[in-house]
Amino acid sequence: MTKISLLSKISLYTLSYSLNLISIPLVTVFFLKFGNNILAGEFSFFTSLIFIICQIFSVNSKNIIISDNDKTYGINIFFFRLSLLTIIVPLIISILFLIESINYELIILYCFLIVFQWVYEIKLIFDEIEDKIRSHIFFVILYIIQLTLIFYSISEDNFILLGYIIYASLLFYFLSILNFFSKNNLKNYFFRHFNLVSILKKKSFKYALTSSALNNMGVLLWRCSLFFLVDPKNIAIYFTCFALASFPGTIINLSIGPTIVKELSKKNLFLLFSLTTVLILYVFFVYNYFSLTLNLSSFEQNFLLKFSLIGTFMMVGSIIIRHYFLRNQSLRNSVYKFDYFYSLFLSFLVPIIYMINPTYIYLSYFYSSILSFLTYFLLILKIKNEQN
Repeated sequence: MTKISLLSKISLYTLSYSLNLISIPLVTVFFLKFGNNILAGEFSFFTSLIFIICQIFSVNSKNIIISDNDKTYGINIFFFRLSLLTIIVPLIISILFLIESINYELIILYCFLIVFQWVYEIKLIFDEIEDKIRSHIFFVILYIIQLTLIFYSISEDNFILLGYIIYASLLFYFLSILNFFSKNNLKNYFFRHFNLVSILKKKSFKYALTSSALNNMGVLLWRCSLFFLVDPKNIAIYFTCFALASFPGTIINLSIGPTIVKELSKKNLFLLFSLTTVLILYVFFVYNYFSLTLNLSSFEQNFLLKFSLIGTFMMVGSIIIRHYFLRNQSLRNSVYKFDYFYSLFLSFLVPIIYMINPTYIYLSYFYSSILSFLTYFLLILKIKNEQN
């Protein structure tokens, strides 16, 4: 495979998985741009809450399925996610009692959309393993159309149209999941081979689940701390700036991390150069474009956004280190143990900053990036020490 075709393929997978992840911060930006600040704050918080809960039970599944090329494990994870709907659906319904916005239906619908996207992700993973490029291209085109229509409906303040768009998206995911189910003859597999109890008893699964749960619980507590400690008028801006800064790391961690690390382990300097260039261009674009789009004050641009974007580089570096060692089955449990350490400190990071000096709470993402980099740098030192 040539360097250009490899880069094009990685770019397609990046875009495909990115669109499945970008919707929350992007729709939040749409709401902010057209003056729906309160709705933006509630939308960002509650949809992110459901997203994090889904990720808690993702058990590092994409990394393992791609790294090990294990379809059987992927099918088990598909059914595992479907079984968790019995927990997640009632949780979404309970949000009704917490939302104050008159447009609560939109938030609830979007929460369901996030769950459907989470289940659909398994299909995208299978398409990547089977090298079904056209399937990813079709998904990208369809999703761009969806985001364009969402932008139009919000710009026109037409929330009825926005509701119809979300309903149509839910229908697409539902039919796609049914098609995936029937094409892979999963009905017979479910009744003959799927055993949730035996999966939960596996030691490797327990480690992966605990790591995933603690990591996302740490992020959840980090977000909740911000939600309660930051002025409600500014919370949407804070969440948006942190989301923009964390976006590259989120994409690498939840989507193309295994693919990138696999190529970097072959000393693919062209990919490393391309990745670094794209990251620099992204930071430059976000800092200059979104500062104007969001009408950020001088303080918000030069401190909140700037330091958050500096943290982007450290966060991406730590995530790549983590994925590099996660590829090695013998080292996975060591990685998971360091995940526990990071998650524990992340959970209390925002309250600690607030107690020391509330003014510095705008550095929350910057400090969490430093914490992440130091954690996985210590992992390098531990593994090197064990090998010597």
